[in-house]
Amino acid sequence: MRNTRMKTLLIAAVVFAVALWSFAPAEAAPKKGGTLKFVVGSKIPSYDGHIESTFGMIHPIRPFYSLLIRVNPDNPASPTDFVCDVCEGGIPAPTEGHTKYTFKIRDDISFHNGQKLTSADVKATYDKIISPPKGIESNRKAFFSMVESVTAPDPKTLVFKLKYPTGAFVPALALPYNFIYSKADLDKHGYKWHQKNVNGTGAFRFVQHQPGAFVEGKRYDKYHHKGKPHLDGYRAISAPKMAIRLQAIRGDRAAIEFRGFPPKARDDLKKALGDKLALRCLQRRGGPDVQPVAENGVVRRIAVVAVAHSAAATRPRSPIRRTIWARRRSGDHPSRSNIRNMAISSAVRGLPSIACKC
Repeated sequence: MRNTRMKTLLIAAVVFAVALWSFAPAEAAPKKGGTLKFVVGSKIPSYDGHIESTFGMIHPIRPFYSLLIRVNPDNPASPTDFVCDVCEGGIPAPTEGHTKYTFKIRDDISFHNGQKLTSADVKATYDKIISPPKGIESNRKAFFSMVESVTAPDPKTLVFKLKYPTGAFVPALALPYNFIYSKADLDKHGYKWHQKNVNGTGAFRFVQHQPGAFVEGKRYDKYHHKGKPHLDGYRAISAPKMAIRLQAIRGDRAAIEFRGFPPKARDDLKKALGDKLALRCLQRRGGPDVQPVAENGVVRRIAVVAVAHSAAATRPRSPIRRTIWARRRSGDHPSRSNIRNMAISSAVRGLPSIACKC
């Protein structure tokens, strides 16, 4: 019963996260270049994905990191389609009665500081998430209660041994907060170093963070997914107040707001921008709303608004596709009553856009 409930929660999170923007129309091959500027309606408590559960961290920081596996960016509507990120090949089939997963780790990946990634780094990452030392937080430890051990028998092999078979394991691996950290960084600097420092293998390299102002990243030329990212860089602008975010969109100082605006703000934008604004509505059934609401399964409609400013209309498609789903700290066996879910999936296609409820 517990296993079924955990799998249901994880799958539901993925379904909601990938569904919001899965209706985007087909388009020509994306152009390369440009800097995406977007607004973030929250502050950054820390850079550490293993302890945070807020979009205020994931939106500006996630592009610096990679995951073991991720939601398939070419099939985001599927709740069960996962692909390798730092692993190679497909998601491995379990063995030993569905209790053993053996991943092969790519050997062509380097951290932004030049260190080569091996299975030891992925093991150290999941050791920190699953069984952190005393005094070290892990916000998703409970999601891996089925894991008995994590081993790295050689630099290219990572093995998870489970206590029991469960369908919740693979979706848990794909959560976007499971940033892959360098074992050398953890050994040298300690388990709290990543709260204030960044060294990943993601599509973008950390440039700077001006607290209260913005986070800036630039393309990592040695990124392991060839041909990506399409952007030269991005700037995540801190704007906790909605009025500031609206002004940024209206004034073309930002191209997108990933979280969303309420109907009144949407209508104000429509009035101000006129035919520069295109509106789409997507009907979605079940699950919590973008801005968390009671889990009563009511029908919601999510609107995506495309703002075609003259300078921004030719900006290239963003490579940033993130599944966001956050939970509050709970016991080892979370239930529906003690988990609050929220999810956001974003893929910027062509015109800059914002999401809002309608």
